[in-house]
Amino acid sequence: MTKIYLVRHGEAEGNAYRRSHGWYDSLLTKKARERQLPALLDRFSNIKIDAVYSSDILRAHQTVQGIADAHNVELIPEPGLRELNMGEWEDCTWGELPIKYPTEMDAWQRRPWEVKIPGGETYKEAEKRVRDTILRIAEKHKGETVVAGTHGAVARAILSTSLYGSLDSMNKITWCDNTAVSLLLVEDGNIRIDFLNDNSHLNLNCSTLESQKWWRDGDEPTDFNLWFRPVDFEKDMEKFLYYGREFYLSAYGQNAAFVEEEFILESKRMQKQNAGSVMFAMMRDKVYGLLRLDTEALEGSESGLIKTVIVAKEARGKGYASQLLGEAISVYRRIGKKAIVVNVAEKNEQARNFYTKHGFISCGEIPGHIVMKKEIQVINPLRTKN
Repeated sequence: MTKIYLVRHGEAEGNAYRRSHGWYDSLLTKKARERQLPALLDRFSNIKIDAVYSSDILRAHQTVQGIADAHNVELIPEPGLRELNMGEWEDCTWGELPIKYPTEMDAWQRRPWEVKIPGGETYKEAEKRVRDTILRIAEKHKGETVVAGTHGAVARAILSTSLYGSLDSMNKITWCDNTAVSLLLVEDGNIRIDFLNDNSHLNLNCSTLESQKWWRDGDEPTDFNLWFRPVDFEKDMEKFLYYGREFYLSAYGQNAAFVEEEFILESKRMQKQNAGSVMFAMMRDKVYGLLRLDTEALEGSESGLIKTVIVAKEARGKGYASQLLGEAISVYRRIGKKAIVVNVAEKNEQARNFYTKHGFISCGEIPGHIVMKKEIQVINPLRTKN
């Protein structure tokens, strides 16, 4: 018999920013690096590990690399342990998908194993890929104990088929926490589950699921996912200027310095440079925030400048602003930027705390502002071709 500890990756950008990340390579969050991974490493400190495998997607193999190092074994990249291939849905926000793919997303919410994602995989295809990989690893490591770094959707699929015999019962398997562990007992081509989705190594400050309790109403999740659309300066001017004034009030404590004409001209210039530079964050059909990016402000630099992040009053302090940051990262990563920069008003402690929480560090000052920077480049030396 082979023991295989199936480990979901630590909290990554897709989790924090509410984006669909399957084979898309993204970074682990500050919470994952500083809290979740050390807790996971401690969990395995007294367990003899003979081998460590991982999906070759960055967020997965970074999660279990420390376990391999601690047990003096080589981490073996295994593409068969990758997440479900999300095809055309890759790096879309979860709020955008019901707008662009209403029929498929309705089915996805109810019976996801029946959905064929355009350009991607079905759950049946992904489950077979992961199952074949697990059985191959078990055959190679008979009588040994293995750690396998993988992802939430495919873990859910293999747990469903191993416990219930089919994907039809997948909704009985709840989504697991980041770095949650399941123990598979594999023998003679059969997989039994000793325990599943255990996150007991995480305290409340480490858990991704715990931090997301604010988007629950009782026991039922409420709509939390935003999508983004370009500002139409002819139709949206009143709402656009409202959010501009709100940004100045939030950033500087007053909006006396807000000059409508300058704000409009600057925004039109930015939108002309890049269609995704001036965007409303939308909750269904309601404007929930404003994002402005000046893609040419730091010309010749490898960094992109964030000009404005502001959400509706009722959305503040509830995690929505993180999704605007995720959109900024997506836009700048697509055009090849390696970092993002924001100038935070020196007296705006709330904004400083927000950006620090999301991995920004102070890197300088300009009059009245602290310059903060976050690296966004993804470098994955273990990734094989798609």
